[in-house]
Amino acid sequence: MKTESLFPATRAVVLATFALMWAAPQAQAVAVVTPSISGADVTATPGSSFEVNVDVDFGANTSVSSFTYDLTWDSPQLVLTGVSHLTYQGVSVDPNIAAAGFAAAGTFSQTQDPLGAHTTWFNIDSSFQPTPALNFSGPMTITYTFQLGAGVAPGATFHVMPTVTDYSDADLNTFGPIGTTITVAAVPEPATWALSLAGLVLVAGIARRGAARRA
Repeated sequence: MKTESLFPATRAVVLATFALMWAAPQAQAVAVVTPSISGADVTATPGSSFEVNVDVDFGANTSVSSFTYDLTWDSPQLVLTGVSHLTYQGVSVDPNIAAAGFAAAGTFSQTQDPLGAHTTWFNIDSSFQPTPALNFSGPMTITYTFQLGAGVAPGATFHVMPTVTDYSDADLNTFGPIGTTITVAAVPEPATWALSLAGLVLVAGIARRGAARRA
């Protein structure tokens, strides 16, 4: 899956981010916190590019040893073109560098098909030896950029749905999917634009005449 550069590509920021993830001692029992996912609905016009935010709150501490993250959508009229922004605990991080960090910390893969993007991470290295779990806390926001098909009819609705499955303990903790609804708005017709422009010109003319009379 192609990702675009998002985070400030500074080694210090990346190391600090992953230091936060690995901060909790793995020998201690860490309570599993079910993160919350949310997102706001979007309005887009046919043929336009638009953004969808996925907001995750990890709470005080979430320890993760293995997970899958699926971002799916319900129509090929939506085309994922990249990740336009990513922040973790208020710090902007480059997704390419973050992906490299996950790969260095275990077994990491990303794939994309016409109706979804899929990410998997397991705390096992290339020699099948266990690696430390990752520890997350606080907020994270991932902003995705989509392209909407030009031939979509106004009034149509589509959905983008993120789902995470956490394999960190014996119970599978799945949170999501939550749906962001994309509502297709009509593109103003040329006649509508012309009428709006004529109205603005008329208002400006009246204002000028009023100012001339007062002078």
